[in-house]
Amino acid sequence: MGGGAAGWCFKRVTINKKLEPFSWDKEKERGGYSFDVSCHSDIELKWESNRELVVAYTGSDNDSGISVYQRPMSEDRAVRIKYVAKP
Repeated sequence: MGGGAAGWCFKRVTINKKLEPFSWDKEKERGGYSFDVSCHSDIELKWESNRELVVAYTGSDNDSGISVYQRPMSEDRAVRIKYVAKP
């Protein structure tokens, strides 16, 4: 999750291999995230199998809307990602 003095904020999902734990510094360098959504959205993750992840996220509860970025696969193409927008 990140943000700035300008008042914007986002949440990101990154898929890493078990033997390559998450590193914030590495993430900032490569930018290999799979999902990005406005900060006021809630995110739920559910593994359907070793190679399929479901990302459910809530939409906007006001008139401002949300911003979303989605990749259909992880950066290394090892995991398929399904997205579900929830009201």
